[in-house]
Parts: sequence; structure tokens; C-alpha cells
Amino acid sequence: MSDKSGLEQLLDQLDHWRNFAAYKLEQRIDPLIGMCLPDILKANLNLKKPICPNIIPEFPFPPERLLPEYDKEEIGSLRCDRIDYAAFCPDQKILYLVELKTDSTSVSEKQLDKLQQLAENSKCPEYVGKWIKLIAEVAVTSDKPRKYIPILNEILKWRLITCIEGVVSAAIESAANNNRSSLNTALRNLKPDNFCDGVTIVPVLIAPKLCIENIESAEKHLTDEEKRHYKIKLITLGEAADALSGDDDLQKHLKDKLIKWNAPATSSSPESSGALKVFEVPSDEYLQSLMTSLKPDKSSLG
Repeated sequence: MSDKSGLEQLLDQLDHWRNFAAYKLEQRIDPLIGMCLPDILKANLNLKKPICPNIIPEFPFPPERLLPEYDKEEIGSLRCDRIDYAAFCPDQKILYLVELKTDSTSVSEKQLDKLQQLAENSKCPEYVGKWIKLIAEVAVTSDKPRKYIPILNEILKWRLITCIEGVVSAAIESAANNNRSSLNTALRNLKPDNFCDGVTIVPVLIAPKLCIENIESAEKHLTDEEKRHYKIKLITLGEAADALSGDDDLQKHLKDKLIKWNAPATSSSPESSGALKVFEVPSDEYLQSLMTSLKPDKSSLG
């Protein structure tokens, strides 16, 4: 019988299984990180105002263009990517979109480019409001509208929807009953001024130290204009660990694992052997091309 707690044994098992090529560690530890995310963001971004404790996982990316109105065919064909976490600071009206990575090679140019573009788009005062309204409208065409209830509920707690509560409650109740007709009627009662304007998007990447260092090194080659527009905040797994107090069982054991996962693989570890290449760090040349591709987009929203 092990003397370790159940949580410690679970984290040990995750630490072992992460070495298997097809195993996705981020998807197994994301609820644990999510519970500590407000502390991690507050400590590493020097936040003066509190973040809402309710974090939304798998937050849907908006499509590339947010038109004033979509017809039903367009909404039905939308396929949104997801971002690992969304967190909101109501006092400063900042929406933090957080991507978590536990190995360096899982950071892709496409993901960083989309995070950067979201930050640029949020300069339009109505952007986030249109995005939130679209999430509600997509529920109308979904096979399972009730799946959107948690997102609508959390957004309501964030006060990103500022209309009378009864309208939103009607929409949520209709979604719960999979009643598209009633849901559509409720959504029509949501007017443009019911959605919070002036929300700033701040993208955040939490990743191993070597990955962050390579991205920071590539940033040095950006022009002053590109640096001014580059918005992604970078946090290493080690810095995330430093934000954890270790006062409770979760933070104590998660802190230890984040410190371990932050460090580069040693020559004796299985992931550094010739047989396993999945944890290799991207080359400087690749990251250089990645960073120079993140130039400000001059186009305006539709």
C-alpha cells in the first residue's frame, strides 16, 4: 500500500504516461491547472484587479470574420476551434485567452497566429460583443443546444451580457429543453447594446522553459513596429509553479510536477533518447519564421 495520497499517485501516473508518444498530457491536467489559473495569471501578469474565479474551458475561437449578421446557412456551417481556457477581469474588462502546453513541439505557428490576431481584432470596441452573440446564435443550429448552457451561464456571471436577466434565462431554459424555436425567439431579444463593449483580449501562452526562451529569442528579431503589435504574454511552467503557494495538497504536488515538466529532458530520460522525438524543441529557424509571420493585420473587421 502506497504512503502517497491519491492525488500524488495520480500526478505520478500522468508524469509517467506523458512519455508515450500519443498521450496528451494537457488534456488530463487542464482541470487542475484551471483551478489554479487565477493565481498563476495574477502573479505572472502583475494584476492589480481580481479575475473571476469561474474559468471557462475549451472556449470557442470565433471564425476569421465576424459579420454584423450571419444567415442560418453560414451559422450552421461554422466550425470553431477551441482555446484551453478563458478568464475574465471585470474591473478592467480584460478577457484572458490561455493556451497550455506541456511539451515544446506542440506549439504551432497557427495557434500563435490566431492568438495574436484575436488581440488585434479586439481593438474594435464591438468585437467581443459580436463574438459572444455569435456563440449564442450557434446554439440555435446545434444538434445539442443544451451543451451551450454552461458557456452562457458563465458569460452571464462575467457580465459580458448586460441585458435583463430574464432574456438570458429564457435563452438558457430553451437551450436546456433543446427547443430551437424558443431559443431563437429569446436570442432575437438580445440587442447589440446588450453585449459588453470595449473588452480587451490578452492572449497567454503557458509552456516549458525552452519553448518560451526560443520564442523570446525570436522576438528580438522583430522590428519595433512588430514588437509594438505583439500581444502574447509568455509564462513558463516554472513561473506558473512559482505562483502556487503549496499550502494545500493540490498546489503542493502540482507545483512539483510543473517544475519537473518545465525543465529540459536529461540525456538519461526516455523522452531524450533517439527513439522518442516528440519532445524536441523547435529550431531557431522555425521559431524565427513563426515570429516574423505575426505582423499586424491592417484589415478592419467586417
